Amino acid sequence: MDWGSELAYPFAFKGSERLTNLLAPGNNTGITVTANGFYGPQGRRLRAPLRYPEINTRFETFDYNGMKLCNYEMETSGIYALAGMLGHNAATICLIVANRVTKRFSTQYKPKMEGLIEEVIERILAE
Repeated sequence: MDWGSELAYPFAFKGSERLTNLLAPGNNTGITVTANGFYGPQGRRLRAPLRYPEINTRFETFDYNGMKLCNYEMETSGIYALAGMLGHNAATICLIVANRVTKRFSTQYKPKMEGLIEEVIERILAE
């Protein structure tokens, strides 16, 4: 990916394979992008112009060995970095509530979120 020199350099952390394998069945898997902020770094425009307005388009076309970007949020890389430093396992499982490409947003996500939390807890406790 051609990355502008004025942008923060991207880096990658891998989640726990053990947890990913435990949580993956029945769920989509892929790469989560962690932005270093909520608005501009995620391609959202408020009033100020975006520094890199084509970031979402670039992410849509990203492919790493057949793996696509499937999620975009602010916490995952920090959690993975901290877990790695402390010798812990970490994985991310997210309920997608906004599709920036299609501009579709879920307003009835709370029951699905509760179900996802219960599913994760059940799988971890059953391990």
